[in-house]
Amino acid sequence: MITASESSWIGPFTGLGSRQFRKLVTVLRRKEAGTVRRGRPWGLPLEDRLLLVAAYWRTNLTMRQLAPLFGVSKSAADRIINHLGPLLALKPRQRFAKGAVLIVDGILVPTRDHTVAEQSKNYRYSTNHQVVIDADSRQVVVIGRPLPGNRNDCKAWAESGARAAVGQTTTIADGGYPGTGLLMPHRRRKGEELPDWKLSLLLDDWMRFLNVAQHWANKRGATALPTGGLHTVAAKTVSFAYTGTTTPALQDVTLAIRRGEVVALVGENSSGKTTLAKLLTGLFLPTSGSVTWTASTWPTPTRTR
Repeated sequence: MITASESSWIGPFTGLGSRQFRKLVTVLRRKEAGTVRRGRPWGLPLEDRLLLVAAYWRTNLTMRQLAPLFGVSKSAADRIINHLGPLLALKPRQRFAKGAVLIVDGILVPTRDHTVAEQSKNYRYSTNHQVVIDADSRQVVVIGRPLPGNRNDCKAWAESGARAAVGQTTTIADGGYPGTGLLMPHRRRKGEELPDWKLSLLLDDWMRFLNVAQHWANKRGATALPTGGLHTVAAKTVSFAYTGTTTPALQDVTLAIRRGEVVALVGENSSGKTTLAKLLTGLFLPTSGSVTWTASTWPTPTRTR
């Protein structure tokens, strides 16, 4: 069974590190979630109940699937989620710092409860959630009330309470919020010519972005595929660290995949599965070690566009 006492379960089922998970436990203890109350006691300790709630939110498993993993009944799992869920919810920010800039966008969340959900543009029953983040810290500061998924972002912005929570704070949105008073990027509609000042802003922003991105871009290979097809893709003592980081995402990995073989890369979140795949396909160049296609080795790392 799954238990928070074994730290290896925390990452795959919550997406959190052990330190982050312990912080959440501390928050719940401060809200007296772990105190013993009158009536039937909980069958799971607070840490396991938090893990159950996080796994429910992250994996979207049903109660029938989730409860046996923790050794409790379906009804007990439902009570745990209903009890701890509101304690983990974000409290609306009452005020924002002077000069703060926020960013808002709507997200459609698949929802089984058809009393609150509606079929949206992707033909799934979903709810529209307006999510507001701080542009500097990138942390979520406001989440609007869930609305049926067929609501457009303009209506959801007002009806969800997100607009009232933000107040007069400067907020940026995409082109899906016309007429709301939010700041939106300049859009050139069909047959419309942008004035010079708008056009210059777009080009300046684009050039600044290219200059910054060039420094942070990861190195990529430029070798063409062999004309006869691939026979073997091999990695020999490959290590890789992303630009701007000191901790390697992969270290001393050796692997050989031959033509016709089916290989599955299995591991925890952030264990380097995608990074290894990009190294094997030449999208990234290794920091050390070598990757070979048949008899062709990647060239010396160079920056390419």
